[in-house]
Amino acid sequence: MERELWPRLYHLVMEVGQTLRLTDVTYQPHIIVLVFLWAALHDRPVSWACDERNWATTTLRPATLPDPSTLSRRLRRVDTAMLMRALVQRCARKETRNSSP
Repeated sequence: MERELWPRLYHLVMEVGQTLRLTDVTYQPHIIVLVFLWAALHDRPVSWACDERNWATTTLRPATLPDPSTLSRRLRRVDTAMLMRALVQRCARKETRNSSP
């Protein structure tokens, strides 16, 4: 299931992530969310997702990965929460359109 879901998640995060760009950060919010979702999708801790060896099964991945401490800190920031909310809203809109008669 992960192999089917990941490409859809990846492209959705990349698309929505274009709407939120920050200056003075090494990792944009969409990278933080991608790494977080990779961990969640595989039912692993976020530290696992920060190890590039655990991304060997896909070419859809960030060029560089944050350290676990960076990921943990950035997941608590407002900008990351805003992006996650935008992703949920986009999914809800798609679901509404798909369920309309």
